[in-house]
Amino acid sequence: AMSLGAFGVVTVYSSEGGEKDRVEDYQGLFWTRPWLAGMLALSLLSLAGIPVTAGFIGKFYAITAGVDAGLWWLVLALIANSVVSLYYYLRLFVTLFGEVAVQEALPQQETPQRSEFVSWTAVCSLGFVASIILVLGVYPEPLIQLIRESVSNLLMVVAQRP
Repeated sequence: AMSLGAFGVVTVYSSEGGEKDRVEDYQGLFWTRPWLAGMLALSLLSLAGIPVTAGFIGKFYAITAGVDAGLWWLVLALIANSVVSLYYYLRLFVTLFGEVAVQEALPQQETPQRSEFVSWTAVCSLGFVASIILVLGVYPEPLIQLIRESVSNLLMVVAQRP
């Protein structure tokens, strides 16, 4: 959900006026498109593993499993990766809330009528992804229980095969 949210924001923002594939393209996005910046910020925080997001729960369970299995090299690799990625995500996070980038004034074009439909579709889709990120970050137990039951059932089926 975290990557889906981030790529969803990139897709929606790019559809508004050309590709946005550089960090500088997102300079001051909060001041021009606050809901897109908020969704991207939430996705970045979750990818970084900040608490109260689904990304934190995922990293917590991965580290716990590594510690329980005694795979310290894997735990250290995960922590090192998290630190490096946190630096990158925070850099983009700061860019989102920075001053608005100075761009050449583009002539105003009439917005196609279909744009409103795409906009509402994007808002609903990204809103759904944001709610998944937050709900699973706050209350992941139902999903974790479902995964445990599924794995248990799968192991029983595999064990019964001749």
